[in-house]
Amino acid sequence: MPVDLLWGGLVDAEVTFHEPASQDGLVQLTAGESDVPIRAQQVERRRGNRHGGQCPLVVGVERNDVDPQHVAEPEALCRRRRLADPPPGVRTDLEVLAALSGALGAPTSADPRTVFDELRRASAGGPADYAGITYERVDAEGGVFWPCPSADHQGTPRMFLDAFATPDGRARFVPVEHRPAAEEPDAEYPLYLTTGRVLSQYQSGAQTRRIAALPGGPFVELHPDLAGRLGVGDGDPVTVTTRRGTATAPVRLSAAIRPDTVFMPFHYAGAARANTLTNAALDPVSRMPEFKVCAARVVSACG
Repeated sequence: MPVDLLWGGLVDAEVTFHEPASQDGLVQLTAGESDVPIRAQQVERRRGNRHGGQCPLVVGVERNDVDPQHVAEPEALCRRRRLADPPPGVRTDLEVLAALSGALGAPTSADPRTVFDELRRASAGGPADYAGITYERVDAEGGVFWPCPSADHQGTPRMFLDAFATPDGRARFVPVEHRPAAEEPDAEYPLYLTTGRVLSQYQSGAQTRRIAALPGGPFVELHPDLAGRLGVGDGDPVTVTTRRGTATAPVRLSAAIRPDTVFMPFHYAGAARANTLTNAALDPVSRMPEFKVCAARVVSACG
């Protein structure tokens, strides 16, 4: 029986990795094609009925392990010590994966130290070498910077201090030519749409939108000149349309934005979901999706 484990962590369905853009379509597709779609996450999704089940995970203060997640950043590996016991039935990600692995006939350990020792062996000799980092050393030193290839290595608080990872130790600069967005404005979609964050919300809002004291809601930011051409004012509803779909939200006027550009925060679901609009075109080199810019048109939604 096929099983898809959708790892959500602290985020809602619209964020599985990188930005919370068009991932909702990915989740719907996966859920539709799987016999048993399961979501493992720390915060319950509000649209969890799309999935066969939700598996609650412990949060940071309920963990007791070394956090190995900083492999993409020059940070020290530090201990996380449990400050509170998790609720009954709430497990760590390792326990969830170990249970799933065992059910599939490939038992593995859910003990954090055992798994971390495996990570030390697997990373030995690589760019992010954890071989010289142990629980005991992390406790004694208050954290150890990677790479740390051996027990007598002091760790690497600042990578590339003396040389870069090239044959001659010197950095490489590669010239690039500007490439326009995959989708430029035209007569049908004459504006740029860009999306992003606002101060009071985090990612798709699985946590922050539950807190009534945090201000804010969906909006479409327009320059006053553009609003004048569209015949709308501050607070009026407008509909933003791209080749992917439409979203409707009230106007927020700002002279800080360009007259040819509109902005929408991506934290919100429903009719104002900016992720319905974004373009999933991939950068030809990095393969990163171009969620931040696309062509759009805006019309008044009054009446």
